Amino acid sequence: MDEVQANPVIRSEMEPKEKLRWSGSPRSGLRLSCLDAYIVPCSLVYCGFGIFWEYQAFQGGTNLISVLLDLPILLSGVYFLVGRFFVDAWQRRRTFYGLTDQRVVIVSGLFRRQVRSMSLQTLGKLTLAEKIDRSETITFGSGDPMLALMAGTSWPAIRRITPPSFDMIENARDVYEQVRSAQHAAMIVSPRDAD
Repeated sequence: MDEVQANPVIRSEMEPKEKLRWSGSPRSGLRLSCLDAYIVPCSLVYCGFGIFWEYQAFQGGTNLISVLLDLPILLSGVYFLVGRFFVDAWQRRRTFYGLTDQRVVIVSGLFRRQVRSMSLQTLGKLTLAEKIDRSETITFGSGDPMLALMAGTSWPAIRRITPPSFDMIENARDVYEQVRSAQHAAMIVSPRDAD
């Protein structure tokens, strides 16, 4: 099998003897999830409260320190309402996935590079989630079922506490089969055979 084209970011994380089987990135752009049907209205209320609080502070003639101390409420409301979608899109634009003959690699990070690498021999449970909007995700391992509700949402910090995944990828079923095949091959090859 010919080696596939790799993003230079994934290529830089590979060992000299590793062979790339697949590389990709999550779908770009802004996205909404089912959970946002609940989060957006709550964010509107929270943001409205922040605007009202600041307005009251200005109208009441309070001192500048009080106005500045209330500002984080307004700013966090704006972030919850719209900012998190842009942060999520920026995070996905800086995320790259790779599958080699030895491991799964995820490179991401907003301000600093974070590399997650999982050996195929110890990868464990695989889950393929195909959604109606074609945002397909492969999850590696299992986690808290309550956190599964938050997976795939536009909350960038949730990536730190949910199992690693190839989120919003094209042709996820094909990639899922490639991971299973690579996992099977890695189980057959012993460390002595690999040398």
